[in-house]
Order: sequence, then C-alpha cells, then structure tokens
Amino acid sequence: MKKSLIAVLLAAVLLVSILPGCKKTEANKTTNPTVIDNNDIAGIIMVNAGAPVEVMYNSSGSVLLIEGFGEKGLALASTLQSCVGTPCADAVYNVITKTREGNFLPINASTVILKYTKDSMIPDDTFINNVLGYAQNAIPGLTITQVLDKDLDSRGYIGADKAKELLELYLASAVIPKIDGQLKPTKGVYYLSASIDKELSYYTLNAITGDISPCTKEDYENDYYSIYIDEEEEFYQEETYSDIIPGQ
Repeated sequence: MKKSLIAVLLAAVLLVSILPGCKKTEANKTTNPTVIDNNDIAGIIMVNAGAPVEVMYNSSGSVLLIEGFGEKGLALASTLQSCVGTPCADAVYNVITKTREGNFLPINASTVILKYTKDSMIPDDTFINNVLGYAQNAIPGLTITQVLDKDLDSRGYIGADKAKELLELYLASAVIPKIDGQLKPTKGVYYLSASIDKELSYYTLNAITGDISPCTKEDYENDYYSIYIDEEEEFYQEETYSDIIPGQ
C-alpha cells in the first residue's frame, strides 16, 4: 500500500492536470513545501469542487498534508493549512466551503468529486460515510460523487464506468446520453463523445481529477491520430479509427 501511494504521488506530478480543450498538454501537480515522511501516509482523498486538492491522512484519519493541482489548486491549498492535524471529514468540509468562498467553484457547478487514491487505507467502518456526510453538509444542493477503489483501474485512474457516470452528471440532461469514445485513458485522459437526441458533443475527461472540458469535433478526431506508445500506457494496436470514432 505504501509503495502504491508513493508511486501514485510521483506519477501525479507528471500526468495531465486541467486540460484546455482536447490538446495533450502536461502540467505539474503543485506541491506544498511541507516535508512529511511518506511512510506516515495511509491514504489520500482528492477533493475536486472546481480547484482539485489532495488531502493526505494517516492511519487514524488525521490530515498530514494538503496539496493542490494547478494554479487554482495551489491557491486553494494555501488557505487550508490550518486543517493539518484535524480529522479528514473536517478538512473535506473546509475544502468545499473555501472553494466557494475563494470563487473557485464554477457558477454552474453541480458536482463535487471525492476520489480515494488506489489502495488508500480506510481507518474504520465509519470513515467513508463520515467524510461523505460532512461533504454533503458543506454546500447544500451539490451532488457529491465518490470515486472509491472499486471505481479505479489497475493504474489508479478513474475507470471507464465511473468516467461515463461523471460525464452524465456533467451534462445534466433529462435524456440519458449515449456515451462513446476511447474508454481507456491515454496519458491520463479520456476522449469521449455524448449523443443526446442524435446531437453529438465532444469532451476530454481527466482520469486523475475528473475534470471535464468540452472540445470541438475536429480536435477530438485529430487527437486519435496522435495516440502514441508510452512505456506505462497500453498501445491499442487492434483499434482502428472507425472503431473509436462514433458514426464513422
């Protein structure tokens, strides 16, 4: 578990954070300079209410460190350092409320993501429900979506089923959309399409943070030509362009 968490931390530094459109740009995860012993980290909850931050906790569920992703995450994390030493549930509550106070919460936001890093230790049977309850009380009316270990793939990315669920929540359509596209992330990113009443729209979904960005059909299709081999990624040799572009 310790090695898995440390590996995820190192990988997150290199993987995509918040993507503009469909372009494969990489952005470092922003870290807080506080030094802790990695052996003390029992688990990590990523809280994304518009400015993704990670809440790292020990085996008793107390917060050890809060780190941010990207510019917004860093700014938000800098306001949360008083949460170190408090129970995780309190910290999650404060992350969400301070997201709104700092104007990081998008005006049309309806969903907050609580994602537990793969193999995170759960201190006791009440921990997950307690964190969820505090998150639900932070800002009434928001939907809190949990991403648990069972929702992750073998690399710790958000799995395909959960990715489709997140896109459905994002679209908030009265008609259930048909979601298609590349249902295995490349470089930490899903490329998805959604069909509602025969109208297609296109999106990227960050498989680490759950952030979703609309993109054009042209960018969506062009990105399929640039799928490439990486030593830590699967290369889909059996897939053809028509296999992964809906309607082609």
